[in-house]
Amino acid sequence: MKRRPLSPQRRWAKKHPDRMRAACRRWRRRHPDNQRKATYKWRQKNREAWNAYQRRWRRRHRARTNTILRARRRAQKAVLNAKRRAARQRSLEKYRLAERLARIRDPVSRRVSHRNAMAKRRQAVGVFTRNEWLNVLRAAGFKCRYCGRKLSRKSATPDHRIPLSRGGSNWIANVIPACLPCNQRKNMLTEVEYLRRLARHKG
Repeated sequence: MKRRPLSPQRRWAKKHPDRMRAACRRWRRRHPDNQRKATYKWRQKNREAWNAYQRRWRRRHRARTNTILRARRRAQKAVLNAKRRAARQRSLEKYRLAERLARIRDPVSRRVSHRNAMAKRRQAVGVFTRNEWLNVLRAAGFKCRYCGRKLSRKSATPDHRIPLSRGGSNWIANVIPACLPCNQRKNMLTEVEYLRRLARHKG
């Protein structure tokens, strides 16, 4: 198939790219509405290419992107939360299945996020991460702080030295590993109080 010859305007643009770009910038400044319409039309027509470009830009400017997104989320917190709740209600079974699969695949992350959410609901200060929790488990030798039972990543539960209900924080310094029975029996006692109770029972 024979290629069509370039028009005089295209030949000039190819020969003088810098001057062409400057002329385009001047046109955009003079016709902002037309520019917005043309840009929107192009994005609708080339959605995949536009999305790929955005992903590349975000990867190259991650720090700037994160700052912009955090500011946007703070400014539109109520609207975004309402959208998330509405999306969850529309696909409730899908979300529940995803949560069940996440619990099976990575119970540690799920347990940490649950504890952080619980602390937030109780208006306690502090959060801890998955890596911080795993470091605490390793330091304790994967054993329950109270009964010494051997724990695994799946069976270990985060327990607060000073309970959240008694003013304890949710920082990792206030978190220790415990088996589920000890965690439940300890209830609202502090670490020291529960250890004393165990010592009395043994005696």
